[in-house]
Amino acid sequence: MTDTRAIVSESAPPPGGHYSQAMVHGGLVYLSGQLTVHPDGTIGSELDFEAQLRLVMRKITGISH
Repeated sequence: MTDTRAIVSESAPPPGGHYSQAMVHGGLVYLSGQLTVHPDGTIGSELDFEAQLRLVMRKITGISH
């Protein structure tokens, strides 16, 4: 049987409820949906589209490393 483990990163805000930022199973990484929320928990709604995209990509990079 293949092990499954949760990934927790300080590069992204903690997920709400019983969710995980990402899971590893069978050599694959499954990322949760990422919103424009800064790692400190503040909402990035004031950002333009490109800044929102950079924020989300930084979080994905941080979670996946």
